[in-house]
Parts: sequence; C-alpha cells; structure tokens
Amino acid sequence: MVSQAETIKDSIETQWALTGELNKTSSNSMKEVVRFFARKQVEGNEWPKAVTVEKINDETDENKEAHPKFNVVSDVYKISVHYRVLDVEPTTYETALTNIEDMGREVQRILALTYQPSSATGTFFTIRHRWANFDQREEAQTALIRTLTFELTQITSDDPEVFRGYGGVLVFSKDLSVGDSLPVASPVYAEAYNVELNEGYETISYLTNDITEGVNVPQLATGEWNGEFTMNTMMKKSDVSAATMDALDNIYRTQTSAPLQNELGTVVLIQNDSNTEGTPVILTTITYLKVNNVQKISDVEQLVKYSLSGRIIKPTIWGVS
Repeated sequence: MVSQAETIKDSIETQWALTGELNKTSSNSMKEVVRFFARKQVEGNEWPKAVTVEKINDETDENKEAHPKFNVVSDVYKISVHYRVLDVEPTTYETALTNIEDMGREVQRILALTYQPSSATGTFFTIRHRWANFDQREEAQTALIRTLTFELTQITSDDPEVFRGYGGVLVFSKDLSVGDSLPVASPVYAEAYNVELNEGYETISYLTNDITEGVNVPQLATGEWNGEFTMNTMMKKSDVSAATMDALDNIYRTQTSAPLQNELGTVVLIQNDSNTEGTPVILTTITYLKVNNVQKISDVEQLVKYSLSGRIIKPTIWGVS
C-alpha cells in the first residue's frame, strides 16, 4: 500500500545526519558504523549499532477496514534502534544511553520529514507511533534496543476519481479580494478544516390550475440566490499579528476606502482538493464572500480554535485541472 520496509529503511539511511560515533560511514580508524537493515538481524551475529525496519503485517496484506464506498487501509512497521554497550563502566553506560536516545530522535526526525500527513511525499490520513524499551541487560554486553511501532493509515475510495477532502488547501486570494490592506502574497490558511459551502437558490411555491401532480400541489419557481460559508481554524500568531485583511482580527472589519467604504470587504478564498489515485487532478473552488462573524470556540483546550462564517455573495466558481 503506502510503503514497504525497504523504502522506509532507505529513507532513514539516506537522510541519517548523526556524526562521530553514530556516523553511518567509516572515518579514521572507526569500524563500527551505524548500519541499516530492512529485516531482523541474525540472532547471535547482531551489528553493534544498527537501525532495523520490519513490516509487521505481511507484505502482500494490509490492515483494511472496509466501508460501503471507501476503505481505511493501514500498514504497520516495527523500527528498532540497537546499541551495544561495550563495558560496564558508568561513563560508558551513560554515553550509551545518550547515544541510543539520539538514534531514536534521529529516526523520528526523518520519519516526520518524510511521512507527515500534510507533506507532499504521501497521502497519509493519520500516522501513529509508539516507543517501547526492549533493553537486554542480562547479557555479558548489554544491548540497548528501543523499538518504534509505526503505523501509516490512508483513506482510499472504491472510485479513484473521488477527491480527498483531507488533502485540501485553503488560500486567501490577494488578487481577487477587495478591501483595505490586502497582503502582498496569497497566504495559506494551513490550519483550516471543516470548510463548508452551502449555497443555492430559494424556491417560491405557487398554485396553478394544473393538477397533474395532484390537487393543490404547487409549482416551484426560482427565488433569490444566497449562500453561507463556514470554516474552523487553529489560531496562530501570524493570524493576528499582521495588519492585512487576511488576519482573523481584520477579515470581518468594515472598510475605510472606496469602493467599499463602511462596508465589509470582499474575501475570496480558493480551495484545492486532489483526487485519490493515478494522475493528480485538482478540484478548485473559488468562493466570494463577506465574512460577518468570527467566533472563538475554545480557550480551555491547549489549541485555541476560531470559527469564521460569512455570506457567499455569488455562485462559487468550480474548476478541474
């Protein structure tokens, strides 16, 4: 599905940046470099300093939770860092503990760069990881072993043309928006989620003498067009520190300059969503709206959350590229 053990091992080995005693290449008289394996080490012949990657579920199998129209697919890996303590001297043991922790942090750093759900390297819905201690202290030479259970989860549709909402990007358009103090570039609302568009025409019912559909069943005419927009976002410093219209404390303010003096600015938000498989296809929606409400939802939780809502002023523009 997402990756094989060999791919993860190659990624860790390629991006390994630790030097000195934890270098992956030999320098001077150094013999025991860090080595990398996409399998278990041979028991009794383990390399003293190593990183091993194993796929827990079979390579031809997946952990799949099937829904009527889509699947939640997970691959689980076990990534271990090994470090052999050469003697029982306190200073040596302290150094070994530091080294094994550094190796674990380096593995986690590389995985974060390569397999983040929000990165361009993979379409991962969630990532889970959990460290465990498997030190072998009963041997003549203590082996320090820390193991990371690493799970990559992806949502896949039965139809490869379906667009992924969780991969969407929401952008404030500096070129299409109208109002005071527009930003010099089009900023991305990186923490935006639950973006909802609700738009269409009102219907007006009226009675006629036509009883084809039944007595007093009305005909329906098109009424006024209207729409509503909502989005949630996790508040960041950059969302309030700027003096431009895209900042959350300015986006709903009345404007001072023509042509919108004493009116709300016209905010244009562009959202891009990609399809799930094959050649990437981007669904782009361009929404013109007046933001008329900014609501603070949470303060007790660790992340401060805000909700924006407004009125869409004309039909959203749709496009596929």
